[in-house]
Amino acid sequence: WVGIVVLVLAFFRVAERRRQRPPGITPPLEGVLRAAATLSHYALYAFLFTQPLLGLLTVMVEKGSLPIPLTDLQIPWPLPISDHTAEYFEDLHKLLGKIFYYVIGLHVVAALWHHIVRKDNTLKRML
Repeated sequence: WVGIVVLVLAFFRVAERRRQRPPGITPPLEGVLRAAATLSHYALYAFLFTQPLLGLLTVMVEKGSLPIPLTDLQIPWPLPISDHTAEYFEDLHKLLGKIFYYVIGLHVVAALWHHIVRKDNTLKRML
């Protein structure tokens, strides 16, 4: 359930971000800082979609189908099922989850660095 909620919210977040661009950072970022900020944002969005999808895929492979919440309906897995395949998806889901924690931590540290050291408006824009 949590993965489905995160996935739906991620779609809404991307749609809102495309509809309304946030104001720029003052003073603007240049060079490596700009590239690092862009890369970290793409990584965060990639994780927001990849993690829930891997979780759903893991459940689907383990159970042979994906139950649809609040209904008796199920989406069947179309390929032959192997225990190794289910383990692979579960291990990948766990590994990416751990990496995601580091990316989130880096994002928090970078936001604090912008606020305390660089003294720009990045943290205010986030809040």
